[in-house]
Amino acid sequence: MRVEVVAVALLVALSVGVLLPNHPAGRDPAEDAGVFFYAAQRLLDGGAPYRDIWDHKPPGVYFVDAVGIALAGRTGVWFVQVAFLVAAVLLGYRALRREFGATAAFVASLAWLAALPRLFLEYGQTSFVEFYALPLQFSALVLFTAPLTRGRALGIGALGGAALLLKPTLIGVVVAIGVVTLLRLRRRAVAPLALIAVGVLVPLVIAVSWAAARGVLGEMVDQAVVYNSAYAAFAPLPERIDAVLSGLRLTLPSGLAVVAAGAWLYAVATRRFALVSAILGAFSPLAAFVIWNAPPLVEGAGDWATNSVTHAAILLLLVVVIAFAGITANLRLLQLLRALAGDSATSWRVLLAWLAGNLFLGSQLSWVLRPF
Repeated sequence: MRVEVVAVALLVALSVGVLLPNHPAGRDPAEDAGVFFYAAQRLLDGGAPYRDIWDHKPPGVYFVDAVGIALAGRTGVWFVQVAFLVAAVLLGYRALRREFGATAAFVASLAWLAALPRLFLEYGQTSFVEFYALPLQFSALVLFTAPLTRGRALGIGALGGAALLLKPTLIGVVVAIGVVTLLRLRRRAVAPLALIAVGVLVPLVIAVSWAAARGVLGEMVDQAVVYNSAYAAFAPLPERIDAVLSGLRLTLPSGLAVVAAGAWLYAVATRRFALVSAILGAFSPLAAFVIWNAPPLVEGAGDWATNSVTHAAILLLLVVVIAFAGITANLRLLQLLRALAGDSATSWRVLLAWLAGNLFLGSQLSWVLRPF
């Protein structure tokens, strides 16, 4: 118990330390933060966003920043950020401890806290909407436990609706919870999913009622919904893929993306469905990232060495990924054969016969489809 108290105290202290560089002392607001602060001040002065200021964000961030500005100006916003981050790390630690134990929860919390500055620190004081969604998302994970009662389902939905009012894409955690619920309960998932949907609607109804009362409902829909839909429609597929890869570039230096992919891969490997496909699917973003950032293959005799190294590195990566998937899947197959046959020797004979047949067929296909 004493060790856990120390761990929690360290996480809280680190949360405050992580946010110290974002303190407004001697720093101007970053570009987006300046817009949010101005909209929040208009709220406090009796005005309304979307009418007094044009911006395409949902209204959640304006209200959060308004609380901070009402407390102590931009310093008050910083204190609100500290409160949100402390709440997020405590809720995240609780959710992780429940699933993986205290040690894993502490290490994981340290990892994402240490990686956080790279994601939100800029040249000025920031007020990213994604930051404020962290305690909402972790709270949803805390509530997501079996059995999923009515109250928990409604709470998860309400948290998702609040996150959606910060930014539409931030509802992704609740969508993932819905998908997992559907896979677990199947036909029995209808009622929990309906309750989650009802919970999502509650914050949205409150926001719509506020906008209607202030006479800015049409402007809010036009700027936060219609404009964003049109803006997203103009982005071609390569730009959307590059946006995903840019997110990976932000998390790769800290190792979080690799750890997350490995953890998901381990979770998939403990199941008995489509193992090879799942493993290859888990590694495909990593392979795509490497290929995307590899030096381009160019023509010319002087570029032969660069081209050969690039080609060999990509080829080696793909071979390693496929080999790992094959070895893992066959080890799982061996366990299944032992369970079915009830005899280790028989299961080994079946597996070796299976591998020999695949080896023969694979060698024939490799020769027939050779590129030379």
